[in-house]
Amino acid sequence: MANEKRTPKNPLMAGTTGKTLAEMVAEVTSDNVDELSVKKTKNAGTFKSFKENLDNYTGVKGQGLAIWVPAEVKKQVEMLCAKAKTNVPIRAMAAAMIMTFIEEHRRELNNL
Repeated sequence: MANEKRTPKNPLMAGTTGKTLAEMVAEVTSDNVDELSVKKTKNAGTFKSFKENLDNYTGVKGQGLAIWVPAEVKKQVEMLCAKAKTNVPIRAMAAAMIMTFIEEHRRELNNL
């Protein structure tokens, strides 16, 4: 037994494992790798939903209704619109944010 060659325990030292470094780190730091992929997918779906809502509310005609928000919230939305690659109206951005949140958290909101 003393003469047996030791095999490395580190997957990076063992050769190609067919996994990315991120997946290997996730295995070490998380109990379940599938949880991480679900979270990533959920966030991707949320942003996709936001983009769809943004498209739906961009170019909507009419006056709409007023919702009072703190000045800091309005400034943050204005900054996001200013940094956007395309011309995004503030009211479309705000409507998309609100509707995406409502769609994603409807159950929790109904239980308030």
